[in-house]
Amino acid sequence: MKKITKKIVKGATKEALNVTTRAVGGAAADIAKESIKEELEKSAKELAEELAKGPAKAIAMTKLAVNKSLNLDLDASLEYCQNLALGLFQTEDHKEAVAAFLDKRKPVFKGK
Repeated sequence: MKKITKKIVKGATKEALNVTTRAVGGAAADIAKESIKEELEKSAKELAEELAKGPAKAIAMTKLAVNKSLNLDLDASLEYCQNLALGLFQTEDHKEAVAAFLDKRKPVFKGK
């Protein structure tokens, strides 16, 4: 998760630089803007590829939890997330994650 967060922050920083380059003007701004756009696209693609290798159900449930929690108070949100997490403990991907951790290897997720 640390890698993912780092990539998101890197992308956000790039976008902030994009705003800054607009103030420069002229050809320099166009070159800087294109370079930043390419870096942002590259970072987004790397993040998507990394997420695609992850535990699909857990990622989907995380997205669901975030979206649902926007409309719930804290207690209801925590209960909702807890129920999702309890369901995820039963998945093959969770069992693989635990086994990989104990074996000190990278997990191979199957989306099950």
